[in-house]
Amino acid sequence: MSEGFGLDLASRPAGGLLIMSIHRGGAAWHANCFQVGDMIVRINGVSLLGKTHAESIELLKRTVTVRLSVLPKSSQ
Repeated sequence: MSEGFGLDLASRPAGGLLIMSIHRGGAAWHANCFQVGDMIVRINGVSLLGKTHAESIELLKRTVTVRLSVLPKSSQ
């Protein structure tokens, strides 16, 4: 995952990663399924509730295949 997903993420106090921006040409941009303001709440089935930013990012970096559970901005 040396290239990353092409997302700028911010942690929320209770947990979760808020998508702050999507880099044009990055993997997330090409996937076309994320929007700024969406919240990543699970990574590979692991809840981000109570996780620090560093712990959440480490979960993203741990594996080649990543499954994200995202709460759309419109439903927050």
